[in-house]
Amino acid sequence: MFLLVVVLSTQPITPLTALRDAGLIWLANELSFAVWYWEIEEGGPGRRRSDAHEGEDFQFPQDQDGASGWSPDFADYLFLAFNQSTAFGPTDTSVMSKRARSCR
Repeated sequence: MFLLVVVLSTQPITPLTALRDAGLIWLANELSFAVWYWEIEEGGPGRRRSDAHEGEDFQFPQDQDGASGWSPDFADYLFLAFNQSTAFGPTDTSVMSKRARSCR
């Protein structure tokens, strides 16, 4: 919405400024969803570290090969947020729960 207001304002805006603002909005959106995914799955990062990762909300590829002791970190959720926002089809990480589906 902010970008639309800036573009439609009476003050001239350069294309580079509009592109920079759009990029910053996109980056903020990706980081917001990554933090959200990181916090909602299995009660948050603290609980995931203390218990074994069971993949209730998201099923990562590492969960499918039966690797024991693996737990996703923030980079995995950042990659998930990027894929969910840019892919036109299914991504490598499956969204399993209704709670996680309601995020996007």
